[in-house]
Amino acid sequence: MHFLIIVFVAAVERYSNWLGWLQRDGWFTFLLRRFAGLSARQPWLPLIFTVALPVLLLSILLLVLHGQTLLLWLVNLLVLIYSVGRHDWRNEVKQLIEALGRSDRESVLLHLNHIEPECTERQFEQIEDVWPVVRNSLLYRQLESFYVVVFWFFIFGAPAALLYRLLFLYEQHESCQAKQIPAARRILSLAEWLPSRLVSLLFCVTGNFATCFQVWKDYLLKVDMHSAQVLGHCADMAIVFEHAEHQLMSQTAAPEQQTVERVDAAAVEQKTLQQSLQKTLCLQEMLHRVEVVFIACLALLTLVL
Repeated sequence: MHFLIIVFVAAVERYSNWLGWLQRDGWFTFLLRRFAGLSARQPWLPLIFTVALPVLLLSILLLVLHGQTLLLWLVNLLVLIYSVGRHDWRNEVKQLIEALGRSDRESVLLHLNHIEPECTERQFEQIEDVWPVVRNSLLYRQLESFYVVVFWFFIFGAPAALLYRLLFLYEQHESCQAKQIPAARRILSLAEWLPSRLVSLLFCVTGNFATCFQVWKDYLLKVDMHSAQVLGHCADMAIVFEHAEHQLMSQTAAPEQQTVERVDAAAVEQKTLQQSLQKTLCLQEMLHRVEVVFIACLALLTLVL
């Protein structure tokens, strides 16, 4: 049952934009604001009432509905739809690629802010910083939007998927960012550790295995390292040969560009943005393959188990 729900939600999340009608977080924001004042006396009360309590209530509901297949299927479906990522981030990625194609730095920053709100001007102090920020933002957004939620849903069911999404919403809330309530970054990192390493391993399978696997082994047990950095370094190693092919095609198509010796700042910026575009396209192609392999692995586990 879980696998069929995952396939349905994955298809809808990729090819449709109607998931937003169920992904309304007003109730969560209301609860968090209501209980934020209690953190002065009992620091963890906001986390208990806004994250642990809804997950507990859902678990009780699933126990009550045990044996009622249709209702269980519906509840699991609705919870997974609610738990997958917010906003139409895939469309933002398309617009980001178009901005990179135009070598429009300001537009790139604008779309990155939509994909990853923590992206700011300070991260672009050097033009060479564009690709790491683009790469990490895209990878982490797909990780938290899809892979982590689906991974824990497949193993532990709807309560685990809801737990991760509520933890993520809690950590992203302005009260947590302003340190008015205790942060949940440590718990969130632990929840992302295993799925992020699994996705990184799939980078090895779908990309350049030899170099990527060496990096993957180094980062496997580094729990304190942010998931975006692990995914980013592994992805760089996985797409290295594909990027070289794109670069070779670019050099062959325009050999006269290689004869230009005088390089000004604008030319360097344009070239760097074009290289970021080529890498982003390679990364996007690899992510498509990773998603197919990920679903195939879940199908195989469903048959075996």
